[in-house]
Amino acid sequence: MRIASRVLTPIVASLCVLAGPPAARAQCVVGAPGGPFGAASGPGTWNVQLPTSPLESALSVTPPAGAVLNSIVVRGFTHTWAGDAHAVLRSPSGARYNVAVLADATSSSGNGCDDVLGGDFTFVDVRQGVGCGTLRGPVCGSLSSGGVVAQSFSSWTNGAGGVFNVPLELIPLANGLWTLELYDWFPPADSGSIASWEMCFGAPTPLPPQGAQLACASSANGAAIPAPGVEGTWPATLPTGVVSSSLSVVVPPGATRIRSVSVQNLTHSWLGDVQLVLTSPAGVNYNLFQQNDGFFGFGCAADFSGDYSFVDVAGGVDECGAPALVFNCPTGTLAPGHYRQFFGNWPSGAAGIVNTPLHSIPIASGVWTLKVYDWFAQFDNGAFTGWELCFDAPPPPLSYCTAGTSTFGCVPSLSSNAQPSATGQTTPVFLAVNVEGQKQAIMYYGLDNSGFTPTPWAPGSTSFRCLKAPTQRMSSQNTGAVAGSCSGQIVQDWNAFQLSQPAALGQPFLPGSKVFVQGWYRDAPAPKTTNLTNAVELTVLP
Repeated sequence: MRIASRVLTPIVASLCVLAGPPAARAQCVVGAPGGPFGAASGPGTWNVQLPTSPLESALSVTPPAGAVLNSIVVRGFTHTWAGDAHAVLRSPSGARYNVAVLADATSSSGNGCDDVLGGDFTFVDVRQGVGCGTLRGPVCGSLSSGGVVAQSFSSWTNGAGGVFNVPLELIPLANGLWTLELYDWFPPADSGSIASWEMCFGAPTPLPPQGAQLACASSANGAAIPAPGVEGTWPATLPTGVVSSSLSVVVPPGATRIRSVSVQNLTHSWLGDVQLVLTSPAGVNYNLFQQNDGFFGFGCAADFSGDYSFVDVAGGVDECGAPALVFNCPTGTLAPGHYRQFFGNWPSGAAGIVNTPLHSIPIASGVWTLKVYDWFAQFDNGAFTGWELCFDAPPPPLSYCTAGTSTFGCVPSLSSNAQPSATGQTTPVFLAVNVEGQKQAIMYYGLDNSGFTPTPWAPGSTSFRCLKAPTQRMSSQNTGAVAGSCSGQIVQDWNAFQLSQPAALGQPFLPGSKVFVQGWYRDAPAPKTTNLTNAVELTVLP
């Protein structure tokens, strides 16, 4: 038995500051009647057909000028099996949007969350549940007392059954009857009700701060610790029972440095025995964690148990941008989390292992290896299931502005799979889905939106012009699919267009420059006989 004698300093975990309640509402429209739902429902088919006979409660609404839909308040929302409930908002045009999908793909079989649902719930934009210090969506185990929660889409496929996963504050507004529909996915056994509901409008709520943008390469190749071998002589001779896990890495475009090395499900019953080393494709060994300091059989007696991310020794931060933890030996178990590299008394260069901050390690594509050494293999052991090497990454393409609702009730959604690159290292494809079928369409782009505010496309139109002139049209196309449906698409390969049009607006593109893209399609009964998608903002990478 080994005995450690030391003063133990507790670990103080860094926490993201929780977001407060949503911004004050400018105006709420109240008074919609409630009622029971579920008892008279017929079965549905998950992601294909909604259950029959929902509770439908209508509210006559005139949205305030310039406002967005901040929240949906459902009062006295009850159900004897929360996992069966599904709330949908229907606009005056008939377009349907998910508010709270408490069910999932298994709930239609009578499974899912068995909470008793009860209370007043305020549902806010789903984006308030993404980022650092956010609200949570409805969580099983805490549904009996209501509260402010983010929209929940569960495993619902966007557009399935004619219901779309659209953030509340991006839902197009219109005067008329708005209807809350309450569905029950397993009506034979349980049922629920609402007392009333309301719609609240106001200025857009600031989005919560996002976590660090990382591009990570992952390995599922873990192992037991230690591997068979003999102990070494600290620090000159390493133990021979090293565990090595290799990972083939392609450095992502735009990356400039390593942000973190994360080890999943790392366990070891005496962490002072463990040394973690990162080996680059050039064969250079870099210390991540070392605490032994030559005290065989002693060192920190606490255990590793969980996921641990090692960040830069000088100024490394966690995923929320808060300072990462500095290792101090605790009692019991080292709390999982983000820790700065820890070298202890290791002489840099001993046994070919150097003490280099992560941000100073040269990045390169090739095979990177995590090596785990055990300096006292006689009594304690552990394992890990995999690890990640994460690089800094540019922000993803940003969706902004509001898509118009077509006269058929389609709400297109435009996105991009990647940022463009000045050297063609990425292959961005712009894709607009939920577009009316068999319509003529194009995408177009601009370069400078500074000082520009989106303006209505035409009097009475639900669409907005989201790009500042001058703009460049791209390839004309047909949305395909079936006429009179929302299954059409607009697709544009950015690289292919730029290669075919060397004199197009913005050529040649330089790293750091901006591109703003929007889609346009024919809609004969609509104002100006056309409608527009939302827009995306992109940043050109090297």
